[in-house]
Amino acid sequence: MKAVLGLDLGTSGLKGVILDERGQKLADARAGYPLRVPQPGWTEQDPRDWAKALREVLEALTSRLPQVEVVAIGLSGQMHGAVFLDREGEPILPAPLWNDQRTVEEARWIEEVIPRPELIRRTGNPAITGFQLPKIVWLKRKHPDLFRRVLSTRQNVGPPL
Repeated sequence: MKAVLGLDLGTSGLKGVILDERGQKLADARAGYPLRVPQPGWTEQDPRDWAKALREVLEALTSRLPQVEVVAIGLSGQMHGAVFLDREGEPILPAPLWNDQRTVEEARWIEEVIPRPELIRRTGNPAITGFQLPKIVWLKRKHPDLFRRVLSTRQNVGPPL
């Protein structure tokens, strides 16, 4: 039987569902992972926890439906989480999430250097704490050794598409 796999990487867990060709649910599974708040205003997760949850969900779904042929995969997930990788493609620190506020100083600095109207003209976005540019500036300012490890990352991490 042909089916579609849907995966949603949320803030509290990974949800998976398998639908048949008519869109009827055949099976679903969920695996949770911790949300870390190491300091007030910080929210982060370990990307390795996401990978573990994915394995758990896929095992649960495939064990219930061993005869299913997955013909398509739909993905959804958190926006604006920053996963900084080293040369081997491994995360070098927990991922600051979309709602993380550690980059207040960096967002303010960016808009001092590039006024908000000009930044929006160039990028389409202001410097908001949850967005990527402030997180990159935060990493460079607060953890220059880790920032250098990211810069030394190979161009092709993983298999070619």
